[in-house]
Amino acid sequence: MSTDDNARYETWCAELEAVQANTPKEGDILAPAEGKAILVCELTEGSAPFIYGRVYVPEIVGCQLGWFLQSSESQGFHGWKCILMPRARTELIRKYGVQEIIEVKSLKVVRLSQSGMSLLCEVHEYCEPEAEPSV
Repeated sequence: MSTDDNARYETWCAELEAVQANTPKEGDILAPAEGKAILVCELTEGSAPFIYGRVYVPEIVGCQLGWFLQSSESQGFHGWKCILMPRARTELIRKYGVQEIIEVKSLKVVRLSQSGMSLLCEVHEYCEPEAEPSV
């Protein structure tokens, strides 16, 4: 690696560390880098549906740094869970029904969970329903 490449890599590593240390805060809007955000709905007998997405910082050299919601283009199970608050969950189910995977445009951070291990969120922007193809 050349000296210039090494310097760019060290700068990128420092920037990555700074972004990762600065977790999303109350009021932050989380969106995917591209595409639509994926929310997963888990159903357990005797419990309300558990709906969550994941937010992560891409660790690809040269990639835009920031906190992004997972999308169909960035699938994986890494990053912080973004759990929908009860009222947001009810509104989402009323709008889309119960589905295994639900797509939205963005989430808004309400607060950090009591454990400090997850973000509690509400839907900031919904996806518009896709139009039925005309025959």
